Amino acid sequence: MTKRTRKKVASEWLELAAHDWESAQQLVEIEKFHPTVVGALVQQAVEKFLKGYLISRGWELEKTHDLERLCKIAAGRDKEFSKYVDLCIEVGDFYITGRYPPVVGAGLTDEDATKALKSASKLIAYILRNV
Repeated sequence: MTKRTRKKVASEWLELAAHDWESAQQLVEIEKFHPTVVGALVQQAVEKFLKGYLISRGWELEKTHDLERLCKIAAGRDKEFSKYVDLCIEVGDFYITGRYPPVVGAGLTDEDATKALKSASKLIAYILRNV
């Protein structure tokens, strides 16, 4: 992939990520949300932001939803990502919780979702400063 193409593809991933991120934030702001929906949106946003960052750094896109793996790959390019691995492990579980049954009793609370949103904002801000 040429540098120009890589930049375009990365920006497309970042744009998609921003839509998921904004949707999660808006749901929390109106205080009418199901935590699994916000959790799934946060997971999707983090995944897409990480993929956009990695693609911008020459990574070849892989079909994966494994945030821990993506974050560790990013940490191999920039050690700063190491401090976000635990966050990615936690948020990565939201993908399954929010998208596949049984959702009832999954244990994800409003507080978990809003905490994840706040924690993920630091990772996302770092990515946006460095992409």
